[in-house]
Amino acid sequence: MTRKSNQAICATLAILTLTGMQWGCSNAKPEAQNQPGPTQTKNPRPAPALLPPLPAKALIKLAELKPAPPGPTNKAYAGAKLSARTRKAMQQAKPLLNDQAQAKPADAAAALALLRLGKLLEKQGYWDASLECFTRLGEWIRLNSDAAQADGTLRKLLLNPETLMAWRGKLLAALRRNDLAIDTLQRAYRRNRSDSATAQLLLRAMVSAGRFSQAQELLLELAGQADYGTIVPVLARRLCVRSGDQAMPGRIARAFRAKNPVSSELAHSLAVAALEMKATDQAEDILQDLLREMPSDVRAGAMLAGISVKAGEYNRALRQLARLVVQNSQAIEAARAGVGVVVSARPKLPTDLLETFVQAAENTAAPDKYAIHYIAANLAEGLDKQDVAAQQYAQAIAAKKDFYPAYEAQLSLRLRAKNQVGVDEVLQAVKAMPGQGYYYYYLLGKVALEQGRTGDAIKALQTAYAKNPAHLPTTLALARAYERASAGQIYSKQGRENIAHSQAMYRKAIELGPKRVATYRQAFAQRIRLGDLAGARDIAKQLIRQLPKSPDGILLSAEVYVLEKKYDKARFLLGQLARQFPGRVDIPLLAIRAELGQFPGVLPRAVYYQSLARLRTLLKKYPNNIQIRRLLAGLYTRPVPGDLDKAAAIWQGLCEQFPAERTYCRAYALVLMRARRFAQSQAVLEGLLKREPADGNLRRMLADVLVQRGQTPQAIVLAQGWWAEAQKQAKPGQAGQFEWLGLLLDLYEKAEQYDQAIALLDSLLGGESGLSAETLLGRKVGLLVAADRYDQAIAMALDEDSEFPAQKLAHDLMEKKLYAKTASMLDKRIATVQSKLSKIKPATVPARPATKPATPATKPAQPSPGRAKYELELSTLRRIRMMARVQAAPADLAPAARWLDEQLEKHPGAKEPRELLLAVLIQADQSERALKMLDEWIAELGQAKPRPLGAAKTLSWAKQASCSLLVSLGRYADALARCKKY
Repeated sequence: MTRKSNQAICATLAILTLTGMQWGCSNAKPEAQNQPGPTQTKNPRPAPALLPPLPAKALIKLAELKPAPPGPTNKAYAGAKLSARTRKAMQQAKPLLNDQAQAKPADAAAALALLRLGKLLEKQGYWDASLECFTRLGEWIRLNSDAAQADGTLRKLLLNPETLMAWRGKLLAALRRNDLAIDTLQRAYRRNRSDSATAQLLLRAMVSAGRFSQAQELLLELAGQADYGTIVPVLARRLCVRSGDQAMPGRIARAFRAKNPVSSELAHSLAVAALEMKATDQAEDILQDLLREMPSDVRAGAMLAGISVKAGEYNRALRQLARLVVQNSQAIEAARAGVGVVVSARPKLPTDLLETFVQAAENTAAPDKYAIHYIAANLAEGLDKQDVAAQQYAQAIAAKKDFYPAYEAQLSLRLRAKNQVGVDEVLQAVKAMPGQGYYYYYLLGKVALEQGRTGDAIKALQTAYAKNPAHLPTTLALARAYERASAGQIYSKQGRENIAHSQAMYRKAIELGPKRVATYRQAFAQRIRLGDLAGARDIAKQLIRQLPKSPDGILLSAEVYVLEKKYDKARFLLGQLARQFPGRVDIPLLAIRAELGQFPGVLPRAVYYQSLARLRTLLKKYPNNIQIRRLLAGLYTRPVPGDLDKAAAIWQGLCEQFPAERTYCRAYALVLMRARRFAQSQAVLEGLLKREPADGNLRRMLADVLVQRGQTPQAIVLAQGWWAEAQKQAKPGQAGQFEWLGLLLDLYEKAEQYDQAIALLDSLLGGESGLSAETLLGRKVGLLVAADRYDQAIAMALDEDSEFPAQKLAHDLMEKKLYAKTASMLDKRIATVQSKLSKIKPATVPARPATKPATPATKPAQPSPGRAKYELELSTLRRIRMMARVQAAPADLAPAARWLDEQLEKHPGAKEPRELLLAVLIQADQSERALKMLDEWIAELGQAKPRPLGAAKTLSWAKQASCSLLVSLGRYADALARCKKY
């Protein structure tokens, strides 16, 4: 027994007495309390037959136990803790002991009491006593099989004896009796090889006993079974590290590959174990073998490069990646990931690394020359040396004309640089090559998709797909194109068809690359964007079926649970994955995201600091992990407490480390703006706009920063240029991008340059700009009000035939608290609308003959569209006028009463007009008048017989509103009395 305190020994003796064993407390000598525990006793084991129970003496002994503090330190705290735990255990054990004591030796109750007591003792840590209970239970079942057959619980143990064996083996392993534990667990495992818990216990016992060869054989046996796919990688890593045998990871990998399909998770785990044992050669061999069979394994490519990067051998890492490309052209993604690891080593990288590697590529005459140039181009891109990258891609193409990844990378480079001439050159070069017509159409579709020409993209990609349906990149690009075409019209017939086509293409892509996790993730992300969580879950299940040994499918399932706000289920899955795959950093990151996602607003401080501590711990373990740094920066930007300066420092580090990744620089600029560090933000934004001059978000951010810095004139100059550029790019007969006109007008207004803004609007209203006249008129009205030219604004609004300027003007005037002027203007507009309405005859229903009865199919006449339009405008204008009059003269409620009567004439029980009038009165500081009006409504609606439609709902609202209004007035006693009354 692991605990040697006196009270534990006495508890064991008392328990064994109650189970009928011959060395119970009733027969123990007084000095037994100072003797070794049952694991050390030299007494012979008693006969298996149960003796008559001795409940009274044992229960008395149990009740009299006074636990002493454990260990030689005799600390009071430890003693109190153990004492409370022992008391709790004994209180729980007494009824079980009593059940066993009252049972006959062959009664099932005796065995059930042993079973429950054994589990309780195991839970409390009394492993020796628990082992004795389970041993005795096994003997009882063997001698009383008929009685066990009659009880459901005992029958399961009788038919599956390996269950009890596994329990005993677990306890023996906990007691460090490894040889006996291994023997017991082996017998249990041989009876049921699908029990993963038993298999894990057996392997751990073998490792603890130093039987590494046996453990290796068992591990390989488990690895060949699908049921053990998720636990074998963890067990393999522990076995290798505990053995200290540097050759073991490679030995296991080779033996596994000889009989089984490739397992990326096992290979990753063995590679990590080799690295932990400083066996870098073994790790590299394992990863290279994996990449030969799974060339698209991005993690393996990153790990392979990371080995040399950690040793400071950057050129060697790049050479390895080039050889990887030569071995299999499908390893492009893995190679690019490896280059990313090299780039992430900044600022430790030698300043002349790129120059040296480029020189080596130019001087080599080896067959892998093209691959070295390609890797050099990737390195140049990562270091934001775009000119060098373009040159190296051209060199790669020159070295190998049919190396298509170089064409695609070169095309992407020129697309980002807005170099249409260069894009056309690449396309023509590919088109001229024999035998690869599909690739030309693939690149043509990719260009169209990048430039926003979705229709052209679909047409080109469909041609490429028809020529080569087995080309995975074409299939994925076509799926994205169909999805892009459905944007903004997902509820239309055409939108639904495009979504269906997109999902069909993703299914085809999964068929083409069933082991490629990235494809599943793309299809999964599409379902998430559409809000189709059920479809996303199906994709996760499909990935689990296809790669049962990988955690990625379960990780996607956990992500679905997070989105469904089923956080308990997500935590359960992530907890299991964290134990099985301790080397996967994305698992704890998703767990942290799930925790933070429960609080979309202000984050509780306890959650904030807990998440912060977990992220800092992960960052110490994985200092170069980008996802950890991004999530940490996001946490710092959360309000209360937050730390925008620390968030800015993280984004600055990422921006400097990966200058070619625009996303990090954008985030850096945004955080600087939130921290009101506008000068730094302006510098970052100007640098970004040099590389992406047409990016609308960056332009708006820069304009905001200039305004904040008091440099509105400079912002106006920029906006004028953007607006002029938008007009030039607009097609004939179409409007330019209105966003730049809106931005320019906003800046004019902030600078109080109203004449320039109005002149610009007049020029657009007088020409064929293609912009909405109502939008332009509404904006002009707003500018006139902002310039305090109220009479001019009123005259313009009343002269126009559209109702929009009048309504817009009314709202603008009321915001300036010009209520009387608003009411006067609306009087004139209402008179105009009434005049127009009087000229349109209302529709009439033709009279039926007296002999012809009315039928349910008779339809009322519909008013003409012109009349309906003016009636709606008239209703809206009267409502606004009522609000203006009440605000202008709060003491005079006659206009409000007249308006309310008009509304209630049609719908006596309506709540909405009453609600609006109440809000207007409260806003006008007429709360007492509002309360009086509520009382009148309550009395009126309560006495109405019969009650009009909706009156009950309105009455309930009025009662609640009256109570709330009394509280806001500080009349708490009246509010309480009224609430009780209602």
